[in-house]
Amino acid sequence: MKRYFRRPLGMAVLAAGLMVAGCIVSGQFVVVIVWGGFASTDTSLNKETVDLTTNSTWEEHKDEIQDIIDVKFKVTIKNNAGSAATGEVYVSTVLYTTLADVRAHATRVLHGISVAPGATVTIGFDESAAYRENLDQLLSLVKDGKFYLYGIAENTPFNIEIMSGSQLLVTFSAGK
Repeated sequence: MKRYFRRPLGMAVLAAGLMVAGCIVSGQFVVVIVWGGFASTDTSLNKETVDLTTNSTWEEHKDEIQDIIDVKFKVTIKNNAGSAATGEVYVSTVLYTTLADVRAHATRVLHGISVAPGATVTIGFDESAAYRENLDQLLSLVKDGKFYLYGIAENTPFNIEIMSGSQLLVTFSAGK
């Protein structure tokens, strides 16, 4: 009976020793990026530049990133116009300066956020999954660590503001 007990215990001690020695290190990590504080209209497009490579957690594990597991948003959208707006968020690795270019070339990742005239709506991390689309493309874009976020509205004319304090939560796996 002692013989069977020693092997599993010995394996557990060996695995723990290897982990402490730095031979086996893997896990999931979360990076939260604060963004927002800009308005966009159908005639004046603004964006947020996201650079995960400056985040200490990303920097520490950048050479060991295995996969981007999930991306969630916490976003507050204010509708400054007199008509309802359907808020959208696009991402790209290329900087676009026109609404037409964003719609034609960037990837829409959030869609369907209805904001009444003069109202402000906040979508939380868990709630953002209901509005999220093109997740595989988003995960691929995020893996490079640098990209642009655009907050626009589906309908024109529009005048929306992505409020300061909006957040992007990126979960990734890394290991040796």
